[in-house]
Amino acid sequence: MGRGGMRDSASFYDASVPLFGEEGTAVKTFDVAFGVVTVVFVLVTLGLLFSRSGATHVDIFFGVVLCLITIPQVILVVWFRRGDLHPKFRFLICYMMITIILLCMCGIGYVRWHEGLCS
Repeated sequence: MGRGGMRDSASFYDASVPLFGEEGTAVKTFDVAFGVVTVVFVLVTLGLLFSRSGATHVDIFFGVVLCLITIPQVILVVWFRRGDLHPKFRFLICYMMITIILLCMCGIGYVRWHEGLCS
């Protein structure tokens, strides 16, 4: 540490040095749980979209878009877990997971609404 509680300038720009010390088990558990919830939402949404008889072109398009949004998210999470990304990207990863969950909720709502109209 330098003067006034500041880190040395060499370690300040080093991405391998954690910003707030080592991660605790609670943080790791939260990250894993949040990732599992996101994966469950994506799988349930895709399952509902394609399990219906007579999936329309809108269902297929929505499923493809959901997969295309989820793939880069998975890559970011893998890079983050390896330590290749700076810790400040955790907020971006959490934001993207929340938007994916909201997109899945829209898809589930669409499927439920569409089933209500057809029955």
